[in-house]
Amino acid sequence: MIAAFLLALFLAAIPLHVKTWLYYGLNGINTEVPPQIMAAYADYVEGDVFESDRPDAFKAAGGKAAVAYTDPSFVAYCVPPFMPPAGKCDPVERYALPESAWFHEPDGTRTRRNEGEHFHYQEALNPASPATRRYYALYTRDLLQRAPRLDYFFADDSGGTLDGLFYGFESRGVEISTAEQLIVARRALFSAASRPVFINGNDPATWLPAYGGALVTGRNVEGEVHEGCFNADDYGLLTDVAHRWQRESESLLFNARLRRYAVCMMQGSMTPERRLYALASWWISYDERWSIAAPVNKAPDGYAVFPEFDIVPGSPRRTAERSIEELRRGNVYVREFARCRQRGTFIGPCAAVVNTGDADAAVPQLQGRYARNLELTPHSVVSGGTVLWSSGVPSHVEAGHALVLRGS
Repeated sequence: MIAAFLLALFLAAIPLHVKTWLYYGLNGINTEVPPQIMAAYADYVEGDVFESDRPDAFKAAGGKAAVAYTDPSFVAYCVPPFMPPAGKCDPVERYALPESAWFHEPDGTRTRRNEGEHFHYQEALNPASPATRRYYALYTRDLLQRAPRLDYFFADDSGGTLDGLFYGFESRGVEISTAEQLIVARRALFSAASRPVFINGNDPATWLPAYGGALVTGRNVEGEVHEGCFNADDYGLLTDVAHRWQRESESLLFNARLRRYAVCMMQGSMTPERRLYALASWWISYDERWSIAAPVNKAPDGYAVFPEFDIVPGSPRRTAERSIEELRRGNVYVREFARCRQRGTFIGPCAAVVNTGDADAAVPQLQGRYARNLELTPHSVVSGGTVLWSSGVPSHVEAGHALVLRGS
């Protein structure tokens, strides 16, 4: 009887998929998917609790963690005038923010950028202001009242550098002038949230977490979201432009070394080829403890719940310790795993081979023995999408493409 109990515990501990983060109602994605399906395929769901109660429904169906979108850095729907008393910013009018909560240009007007006819102007909040921290504390508390089962908040636009903060704005704000001031202010802002936060942003020069990780390691910060991860529409399956693939991989590795979750948000066209490239690329720096896959854009059937994340690589034969270049084999990057599962079932060894170059490359000799390669169907699991394992291992991988292999 004890043996049966221990076996049951062991089986319950076998993951049915890698850690996943899916939109649930945010931006109209996965809106109609039943919460039971979301709970079966997602560890984290992100939603807009002002639009629906989906995060609570997900938790009620057995889902692990619900995340609500917030932006403590910028406010849209702002209108002139910009000199105090300034025009309204509709999303925060009910909080009656004092003028000290905003960044200002040298002439005393609020910093701003024109977001077009629909969004009007976007203005920037000053994280060094106690008023901004009080607002964020109250706002996240209000979200919890609407969705009591929330576990985290996504703090958009909050993890980058001072140089990147005012990108596209008419001028820089004068309230913060040094990196040290920004670090102190943002860490205090994150601490004000009523639940832990995931931030996003990076050092634009290196793509690494800003200021050596000083923001992502702040109190009340759970991890960092990497938007466009391996699947941004401006590079996707193209050859490696400006070393973007390497920079993304190094940044994910850095997060793991900091012991903070790295959310690889795979935004972009979700064709089978693009999805396979993103999956294999993610495996190269994958850490079972800290890596989270977030394929958030829709498949052609209108949903974003994908079957390839049911494949769980385990027991890596080699892991990059200091640089992703440790896993380069000739003209490709290779990562092999000794024990892999698919929806909980053992499938033997598996491997990822990624060619980021501008020419076809040979598949190098691999340590494991492989007999099949992964193919993906166009649709999500909601419409019956699945993974296919074709016989054989290609001898070459095309430029800007990838392979995922398994044993017999």
